[in-house]
Amino acid sequence: MQALGAGMNFSTEVGEHNMTTDELYTTYGNLLQLIGNSMQALSGGIQLKGGDAQSMNTAGSWIQAIGAVLSAVGQS
Repeated sequence: MQALGAGMNFSTEVGEHNMTTDELYTTYGNLLQLIGNSMQALSGGIQLKGGDAQSMNTAGSWIQAIGAVLSAVGQS
């Protein structure tokens, strides 16, 4: 659900022209959150099937965190 929300927000912002620096931070922050959330969701599916996806989950978590920081910088 988080990835879906970030994706919807990203898609509405990409269509804008002449974005400010703050809007770019927010847009790319949302993109990173989308990627990180998706990686975490995929790793959960892999783990349910008995696979080892801890590194994918960790990477997704960090990518999501970086995206959240960029979004926060863009909003402030």
